[in-house]
Amino acid sequence: MRRFILVLTGVLLTVLFTGCQSNPSGPDLPGTETIIPGDIILSEVMPDNEKLTLGHELEWIELYSRDEETVDLSHYALTDDLSQPNAYPLTGLQIRDGEYVIVVLPENAPFHLSAEGETVYLTCQGNPISQLTYPASTKGESFSSDGVCPYPTPGQANTSEGYLAYLEGLTLPSLMISEVMSSGEGHDWVEVKNNSDKPLDLSLYTLTDKRKEPSRFSFPNVTLQPGEHYLVYCSGTPSLGENHASFKISSEGETLYLSDNGAFCDAVVLPTDLAKNESYGRYGNVFRYFATPTPGSENGEGYEQAVSAPGSSHASGLYQEPITVSLIGSGTIYYTLDGSRPTTQSAVYTQPILIDKPVTVRTFSVENSRVSDTVAYTYGVGIAHDLPVVFVSLPQSSLTGEATGILNHIEQNFEYEAQLTLIEGGEEKFSLPFGFRLHGNDSRKGAKQNFQLRFRSEYGAGSLQYPLFENRDFDEYNSLLLKGGSEDFTSALLRDELATSAVDGTTALYAQAVKPVVLYLGGEYWGIYYLRERFSDDYVASHFDVSEDSVDIVYSSGGYAQTGSAADFTALKNYVKTHDMTTDEAYAYLCDRIDVNSLMDWYICRSYFGDRDLANIRRFRTSEGDGKWRWMFFDLDWSFYVTESPVAWFLNNYGGDHVLINALLKHPKGKDAFLKRYAELMDTILNETYLNSRLDSLIASVRSEIPRDRQRWGRTEAHWEASVEKIRAYLKDGARTEAVKADLKSYFSLTEEEMTAYFGA
Repeated sequence: MRRFILVLTGVLLTVLFTGCQSNPSGPDLPGTETIIPGDIILSEVMPDNEKLTLGHELEWIELYSRDEETVDLSHYALTDDLSQPNAYPLTGLQIRDGEYVIVVLPENAPFHLSAEGETVYLTCQGNPISQLTYPASTKGESFSSDGVCPYPTPGQANTSEGYLAYLEGLTLPSLMISEVMSSGEGHDWVEVKNNSDKPLDLSLYTLTDKRKEPSRFSFPNVTLQPGEHYLVYCSGTPSLGENHASFKISSEGETLYLSDNGAFCDAVVLPTDLAKNESYGRYGNVFRYFATPTPGSENGEGYEQAVSAPGSSHASGLYQEPITVSLIGSGTIYYTLDGSRPTTQSAVYTQPILIDKPVTVRTFSVENSRVSDTVAYTYGVGIAHDLPVVFVSLPQSSLTGEATGILNHIEQNFEYEAQLTLIEGGEEKFSLPFGFRLHGNDSRKGAKQNFQLRFRSEYGAGSLQYPLFENRDFDEYNSLLLKGGSEDFTSALLRDELATSAVDGTTALYAQAVKPVVLYLGGEYWGIYYLRERFSDDYVASHFDVSEDSVDIVYSSGGYAQTGSAADFTALKNYVKTHDMTTDEAYAYLCDRIDVNSLMDWYICRSYFGDRDLANIRRFRTSEGDGKWRWMFFDLDWSFYVTESPVAWFLNNYGGDHVLINALLKHPKGKDAFLKRYAELMDTILNETYLNSRLDSLIASVRSEIPRDRQRWGRTEAHWEASVEKIRAYLKDGARTEAVKADLKSYFSLTEEEMTAYFGA
């Protein structure tokens, strides 16, 4: 669920302005500690609110959070002048992932948005972290970083769906404009309705077609009962009666304003394509066209007047030869070929387009004042692959741009809108806009980086709905990963996929599903990648069929909250540090709060595979389940190298959750359960036969693509084959199993009889 906060109350504004006066410039916002800015962006601005969005004329600025953690905005501010970076402090506000904050600029605001166009900045401790530049505004338009928004959408995504959501969430005024006729057989008319539950004195209201002349028509001294309607005839001849206005309504479209005691309270923007004898008005909170007008009574359902998105002469897919694509639709068709979202500043379609390389065509059309949805057609011209093909289409400047290119600035969390398309079996399976960013830590430093795919409503789709993985019984994802081997990309390319897929569904661990694909990034071949699930509140919600708000995820050995709170997990660790874990009471306390097998499996599988990157750890729980902590299994790029890697090192290293596992092992029941579980897993998945079978399956899925991938990244096929053989050597003749048994015998001081009892002869 996406929410928004409206910063409008007088109390809050007073606090903000007080902060502004005491800190007119410089980085001295409340608190002097240096903080890492959250991933917050300026998503929309309204410099000239003549359409009365949010029910008033005031300017507003919209912020949007892409940060997984809740961000305290006390260190943030808004400004249009970097010499005054803290002009409008956002003291007392917080923003969550996927949430909007709308900051309204009343008359006494410290700065105002120029209708002539300017740049607005979001600052953190006096430093700009996001900016939005907009041109001159002449029609009450709002702006995003893409330019003019098709519709103002405060608190919602800048899409047609977001606009409907904004309208449906509005609280309509007590007296509202309910229906308008601008071109009929008789006089033009405006119908108003008492939308409240009390009688209204109409003499307090005025109506106009000119914003600067709000009192062109004053309502007579009439009391309108709840639910009643009143008609104003826009005849241009007020002498005809007290309900006749001195103006007419343009059939070419204009805006009508209703005022209450001199303050605008409602407005209706008439479309330019309203046909003769049609009316336009409200059906619920949304606006509709009415073929049968209903002056003086309730409106019917009406219909939506929409422009169809452009079609194409060629379906998305793989083509061996160049093709000539025709776009089909009404109005003016705009399009891009570089992956960017088209705007009215983009190329205008006038003739068929020659496609001779991998390209995504993104297009929409405009007819009169109506705007179609944006659609995309992806053509993989001149390519052929056995694997499914993923196209990530975005401008080259977003990838390699000197200032903000994702691939050149690995220390930043830049995110750009892109188009994601999956073509499998020669057919497009899905295509949608999404947020594209780097993923990982050390793997960012490699040439073949990993990426996050974030499906956000701000781009047009809040989630991907497609059955992407065969071993998952759900088909909706808020985010995904594209992993290209991570730190193993120069070697076997699949160590992490081997380790994590081996435990997926066979242990009490939670892993990321795997789908091998070929990636084309910005039209360029990028090699073998794996589509993976991404660990998030959405992951837990899908796997456990619970709400995202019920989820706590704690990451790293330091125990930081990724989602929700880390307080309970920290308290649990403190408990085991301060209690005698050899007692039954303390042991039961721990077992009641964790999935014991999940913790043990994390250490058992990690130690068997030999991956020592223990600090990269995540645990989760949901308050709608049993409340127990469970462990996620990921980042196994360093697995299957040193057969003799000792189990004792994993159990006692400061990384991971050694405090919890050793607390468990201090009790005889915990030690016994651990050894039995290790033996059970070595009988099932932690053995040469099973793991070689998994390895064979992974190799078969990508084998045909290996030569081209290795060439792309400056490696040889022979080197890849040798790397795969190193994995087999790690397991060969039960080498790892025998090394583990010897470690366990030594570490736990087991007798031969105990070894036989646990692990057999």
